[in-house]
Amino acid sequence: MRLSQVLLVLAPATAALAQQAALFGGVYLGVELPDPKATPIEVFKNPKNHVAAVVSILKDVADRRKFAPSKLAATELVKHIANFEWSVEAFLGIERVDSIEEYLSVDEAGTEALEDAIDEAIDSSDSLHIALQLSGLLPKRAKSEQDARDLNGRVVLEVIVIDKTPKVTTIKLARVTLDLQVDQDSRAITIPAQHHVLLSVISLRARSEVLQRHAETLADNIKIISLDQFVEFFHSQAAAKSIAVADEWAQWIRPEEHGQLRF
Repeated sequence: MRLSQVLLVLAPATAALAQQAALFGGVYLGVELPDPKATPIEVFKNPKNHVAAVVSILKDVADRRKFAPSKLAATELVKHIANFEWSVEAFLGIERVDSIEEYLSVDEAGTEALEDAIDEAIDSSDSLHIALQLSGLLPKRAKSEQDARDLNGRVVLEVIVIDKTPKVTTIKLARVTLDLQVDQDSRAITIPAQHHVLLSVISLRARSEVLQRHAETLADNIKIISLDQFVEFFHSQAAAKSIAVADEWAQWIRPEEHGQLRF
């Protein structure tokens, strides 16, 4: 089978999101680490290694869409999100399971009120994690005068949340679109009370049978990356230094602090 049949068909470029800027991140919630000695073929062949397969696929899709959160300014990043999301869903080895999209009311200013609204709306076992990851993208102060201008207004916060159960590797594209206020002197960022926060969560899963069936083709064409490389690549320039992570899986997110666990 040809690579084009296994990977994806690139969609025509779509209009940029109406929002003016975006912050982006990626995180892994699981505790099961893929085999660090697995060959590229084994990464796709063995479901136990499919977290490695998924993060590598996401990086490959992002490269094809010129979607590089760690390199793009917030105002450029926002222009590429829609095409990246479309291309992830178009990948033959990934399929949509569910999705939600709704407007939230945040009745009080601050991150806690936003987190509570997101947690309540998603209502799943990982909803609080998702809420914390989204709010954690926001630094207390914009990193530069340019960021202070870019983030003062309608902004997208999005995070890729990957998890692993014994049977399936899941991917969630979680996004909130909201208004921010940035003091142009101190560069302090505030989340005001507002009634039009748009929450979107696209729930996907890796199709293990497809990854296994086409393991050789995928291994020949997709570069395998590590979890820390995944987090680093998808962490946008203007975002907070690091996304808050739970203690029980922090070692998989920041392997430099717990030994070099790569695959």
